[in-house]
Amino acid sequence: MPIVVAASIGVVYCDSHDYQNSDHLVNDADLAMYAAKRQGKSRYCFFTSALRDAVDVENAIRSHITSGIHQQQFVLHYQPIINSRDGKIRSFEALARWQHPERGLLLPGDFVPVAEATGLIVPLGHQIVETACQQLAEWDRALGDAARDLNINVNFSPIQILEPRFVDSICSVVEKYGISPSRVCIEITESLLVCNPEKAIQTLRQIKKLGFQLHLDDFGTGYSSLNYLDELPVDVLKIDRSFVQKLENEHNENAVVRMIVAMADALDVEVVAEGVENEIQIETLKSMNCVLFQGYHFSKPMPADRVSRFICDYQAFNQGLEKPMLGKLTGRD
Repeated sequence: MPIVVAASIGVVYCDSHDYQNSDHLVNDADLAMYAAKRQGKSRYCFFTSALRDAVDVENAIRSHITSGIHQQQFVLHYQPIINSRDGKIRSFEALARWQHPERGLLLPGDFVPVAEATGLIVPLGHQIVETACQQLAEWDRALGDAARDLNINVNFSPIQILEPRFVDSICSVVEKYGISPSRVCIEITESLLVCNPEKAIQTLRQIKKLGFQLHLDDFGTGYSSLNYLDELPVDVLKIDRSFVQKLENEHNENAVVRMIVAMADALDVEVVAEGVENEIQIETLKSMNCVLFQGYHFSKPMPADRVSRFICDYQAFNQGLEKPMLGKLTGRD
């Protein structure tokens, strides 16, 4: 049986004046080698000072994330998902933000990649899901019947899902706050199926059996899920915003969205359209039998202290009791 050997190589150009210590030379070659691995393995990469700077930044962010978790600097903003068929708010997606003491409010792209690379996504993710469930319980107490049917959507990294104690961890959180698992929607992406599809499917089936909902986020942007889609116990496919935003003027995008909706119908799962921004998109999606919407047309992600007012305003608006200005309803500035 033939054995194929591949290598990731880090290359450093230097002369006798560049390095006073051979260990520093080896360290820089090591940085270049790991950069080659991140680019897809079986590659080579030349060392540059930018690589060292990036590592220094990553180490600094890692240290700050650790302190940020302990000091509870991470907060959640919430964006509603609307059911246009009955006009009700189906759920709120909890979106993480970092209230950094020096850099201000940071979006997930500024910290999630480092958190995943360092393993800090596990304690951070636990804090996020606990905050989301605590908030849902608070809405229940404050709003009564107005919040009774609301769900909460929480995004999970593949690293979290594959962590051995993940199932026990999320079960302990919902039990702590008296939340039914059926009201917690676990959002995953197709990248989960690249890491360890067999383990991922096993864990997701276990989660589904316990009553949690499973949503496949950013659907259509990956390439692996079609191989496993019929094995995944998902309840909802979320159409990526990149397709929705082109609905108005690109016929090909209409065909892609129509195909996703038809696939969901065949699998007997629901569809949420992300990134909905105008009435044209809504009407086009309705014509395809997609009725669950999320996007700026309804609301930007908002802090927790504005959600209760949004729920009350939206319900009054939906029932025709008042006609608030769009900005008041959506929370736009």
